[in-house]
Amino acid sequence: MAVLLHAEGDFRGAEPLYLSALERQPDHADANHNFGVLLIQQERLPDSLSYLKAACDLTPDRADYRAVYEEALLLAGEQEKASNPISGEPLDSRSTAANPVALKCAYDEVILFCPQVVTGGPEAMHQLAYTINALGGNAKIAYYGAISRTSLANDQVECSYQPDPNLVEAYAAYQPVVLSRASLKPRTLVIFPEVLAEVARKMTACPRAIWWLSVDNAVVSNPKLTDKQTAREILDEPQLIHLYQSEYARHFLQHHVGLRNLFPLFDFINRDYIEEGESSAREARRHVAIFPRKGGPLAAQFVASAQGIDFRLLQNMSRAEVRAALRECAIYIDFGHHPGKDRVPREAAASGAVVFLHEKGAAAHFADHPLDRRYLFNTGDIASGELLRRVRAALENLDFHVDQQRYYRQRIRLEVSEFEQQTRAAFFEN
Repeated sequence: MAVLLHAEGDFRGAEPLYLSALERQPDHADANHNFGVLLIQQERLPDSLSYLKAACDLTPDRADYRAVYEEALLLAGEQEKASNPISGEPLDSRSTAANPVALKCAYDEVILFCPQVVTGGPEAMHQLAYTINALGGNAKIAYYGAISRTSLANDQVECSYQPDPNLVEAYAAYQPVVLSRASLKPRTLVIFPEVLAEVARKMTACPRAIWWLSVDNAVVSNPKLTDKQTAREILDEPQLIHLYQSEYARHFLQHHVGLRNLFPLFDFINRDYIEEGESSAREARRHVAIFPRKGGPLAAQFVASAQGIDFRLLQNMSRAEVRAALRECAIYIDFGHHPGKDRVPREAAASGAVVFLHEKGAAAHFADHPLDRRYLFNTGDIASGELLRRVRAALENLDFHVDQQRYYRQRIRLEVSEFEQQTRAAFFEN
């Protein structure tokens, strides 16, 4: 009953039932874990730690429980007790001391085709390879792009890798293992980004997966996908696994293409945003941040109409400079189309800014960006001045609007644990 009430959002009703169950059976791992999660959702983070730790101690083989506990420690400022996969040692390394009951990967080798650029999609690929390896699997990156080449021939894949200093620096925390050559066997899984969907379909030597990180990129690279029948002919193949990064992608695959066997695999924002949190006092934040290149004409139209607003333009900046700018801004407005669950709005929210999104693509799906409708806008809202009115209202009462986005921020803070659970479900077995 406690679990049902918890799932329905009745935290007050679930709490006494969890406590009663734990009084009768204090060594119940699931009850300890679930109650700890409930306390986090009620913003009672310090109280949650003892219950989450008890669940981990009782079930040391549960990587998902460990991930939530590690994340809670980081949020509570107890980094010295944590071993987060991105900020320290792996959650579940191959070491038997760290992971007494090791997970068994469902594949002998996982190969991820990854474009050699520094953007959100390739970072997600690196996160997945790192997490698979941290859980005891064997994942390697096959880079392709301007300076590296990866080729497929019969049952062989070969990568001619030339390091890109910018990429090496950007993804060093994920400790990528670079593929040189591999034989494709029945227990080899090759994961392709959505832009290589037809390549994935044509390769039959081993199991394949397509990770749908951006619906729009897939359609731009292969306009045939706009036709439902053609898209189904390309994508509806029994041995082809479809992984979706956003509800927007799931909706496209299920309702446009007609696929059923779809598996969630989200990503997470850079942990620096979570660990640093909010630095500036809210009353000192007055800037409104935008990326001028995202939805450029709409952004320019809004800026021209917003007299008296102090804009911070996020352009020609390093990653560190963008992070610093977001931590000083009161509001972030995104005028883009959101081809997937974009990182920047989540990074802005984690930095303490109030987020407004153009209601297109993934931003139109509550599951991707769980925001009240007052924080979504369309082109009419820009033209009529409605968006400007809402932005001014948020600047005048920032504390209220930051609090209204509490659930969004909390979801973002728990992304690492969610991602690890999805990775464990998709690629491992006990």
